[in-house]
Amino acid sequence: MPVALAKITPDLFPDLYQEMLRDWNPAIGEESWRRAFINPATSGDDGGYVLTDGGRIVGMLGTIFSQRQINGHERTFCNLHSWRVKPEYRGKGLLLLRPIQGLSDVTCTDLTPSHEIIPIMTRLGFSRLDRSATVLPPSPWRRHSRDVTIQELTEPAEHYRGELSPADLRIYEDHRSLDCRHLLVRTAGQSCYLVASCIAQGWLSHWYVHYISDVPRFAANHLAIRAHLTRGCAQSFVVVDSRLLGETRVPFACRIRSTEKLYRSRDVAPRDIDGLYSEQVILKHSSLLSWRMQLHARIGRHTPHAVRRFLQSTQ
Repeated sequence: MPVALAKITPDLFPDLYQEMLRDWNPAIGEESWRRAFINPATSGDDGGYVLTDGGRIVGMLGTIFSQRQINGHERTFCNLHSWRVKPEYRGKGLLLLRPIQGLSDVTCTDLTPSHEIIPIMTRLGFSRLDRSATVLPPSPWRRHSRDVTIQELTEPAEHYRGELSPADLRIYEDHRSLDCRHLLVRTAGQSCYLVASCIAQGWLSHWYVHYISDVPRFAANHLAIRAHLTRGCAQSFVVVDSRLLGETRVPFACRIRSTEKLYRSRDVAPRDIDGLYSEQVILKHSSLLSWRMQLHARIGRHTPHAVRRFLQSTQ
């Protein structure tokens, strides 16, 4: 029986988890994986595709669809994630991308591609997003303007209908059940809504900001925001992808190199591509390079072969 391509459905998910997901990353629980592949908040019922051989799942590719308001226009997004094929079927892995190639009017993203996948995706028309990330270290001052108030949003979306825009209200409703924080920063009669996740990464653990509704207001109130996020927890600094900030500079912050991210779009600019509706917020993947990845990036091919082998064995 030839290898076949099939859609991921709720009935198929238990087999997908047992065959492909359970042992891939033990730190991610079954329910988190289910949200990445079977998510009622996203548009449509398409959670991705699997390759099967004789009824056995041998490959997978996750897709997370969403409808976003970009500069007053409704745009469809498709985030690709978790592309994995069993070693003996690697030659068939491109079959999983066939449905994606036909999405000409959809903005496609891959925010956590592996190094092996990047050349394939670029040949399919994907481009690289800016790799820089802005790091907000612990605040040097504990005090900030008393005119700033920060509220944690926890109530049903209807409760905030008068304060959040329709687009932000949809974002809040779709992400409210996920393990992330929703902050409403109020100052001078205006507000800024942001979504952030706690990323456990050893001594590099941090708060990762997925979305900012008002970048200038975020920058103007960065001290209060970073103090609020890091108060009473082990995560002492905040990270945001630099492309979300655009030309806005945040005081007392620095830029570093982050992980690769890819996109393909006809009508959405890179600055309008954030981490929402993706594995970054559902599975809590980081954009921050681990110390091993930073070491690889710095010394690369000049690293002695024996040292490269050791570094690879520790990942």
